[in-house]
Amino acid sequence: MLPSLPSTFLRALPQLRARAFPPSTVRALATATDAPVSGDRQREVFDAVERIEEEAKELVLKEMLAAGMTLEQSAPAPLQPPQVHLRLRHLFRPSPVPPPVVLPLPSSVFTTPLRRDILHACVLSELSSQRSSTNAHTKRRGEVRGSKRKIRPQKGSGKARLGARQSPMLRGGGVSHGPRNTRVWLRKVNNKVWALGMRVALAEKFRAGLLHAVPTPNLPRLHTRTLAQQLSNLGWHTDTLFITPDEQFHVAAGNIDGIDVLAPEDVGVYDLVRWPRVVADVAGLEGLLEVLGEDAGEWAEEAFEMEEFEMDEENVREAEEVLRQHEAEQQAEGKGQEVRA
Repeated sequence: MLPSLPSTFLRALPQLRARAFPPSTVRALATATDAPVSGDRQREVFDAVERIEEEAKELVLKEMLAAGMTLEQSAPAPLQPPQVHLRLRHLFRPSPVPPPVVLPLPSSVFTTPLRRDILHACVLSELSSQRSSTNAHTKRRGEVRGSKRKIRPQKGSGKARLGARQSPMLRGGGVSHGPRNTRVWLRKVNNKVWALGMRVALAEKFRAGLLHAVPTPNLPRLHTRTLAQQLSNLGWHTDTLFITPDEQFHVAAGNIDGIDVLAPEDVGVYDLVRWPRVVADVAGLEGLLEVLGEDAGEWAEEAFEMEEFEMDEENVREAEEVLRQHEAEQQAEGKGQEVRA
């Protein structure tokens, strides 16, 4: 079976029928993509394909020149990468409830293929940079004070031969291969490799459905108890990394176990790999894209304006009242179980 002929050659095939090719060869070429060619005609067909390629290129070039086109104009325009979309969720239910909104994200970041070697190099570099030198420190034989004179003559004593008193074999001498507090554990990773590691980690979280986006909080105040209850209702109270530049959210979530809050500029590859779930607000996503050198465009501002809401004092009091009722019900259920037991 001959390989499929390019569309350029097939378009030029009707014009080549009037050339000096035998009719049988032209018919064989016309059906080469559907029927096998074998026997004595195979070599002739292959030779004709080579001649058709040359003839077709000349015909196409003539058509381009006749239409006033150049080779640069004929080249296809590069395809713009499509966008991926992430649904916008809410930490606190706004009033009134807005319609569902999705955030368009650049596919150059969130469609990056998996590279385990890049993730391993970035994680190893970040963990090594956090490693401090040990406090233990031993002296080598060259650092032990004292004379380097030979202890006794080489021969004549009947004992083993010995050199200087700083030998690691002797008590009080140096230590071979001992711990040193001058070791540097840093592992260098190029900036482009680290940026690729961030793209790979974000893309994996996005594909696994473990990346969530929320509106940028704009609350007058935020209590730790209220935030903990809301995170528990959403299932984000454990194994969750929050990315936001909001300082109030950092303070409110600082005493909640099982979660961590980081600013966009402080997020590393190890943080994205370590935490199973990642929740970022609009400002946090924009900050991540700025760190990676990507242009967030106008989507961040539009989503911020569309989803910005304020939680007034009445809503705060209602949330606290619901929390107190929930705690009272749990205590009553606990007392009832104790009585039955």
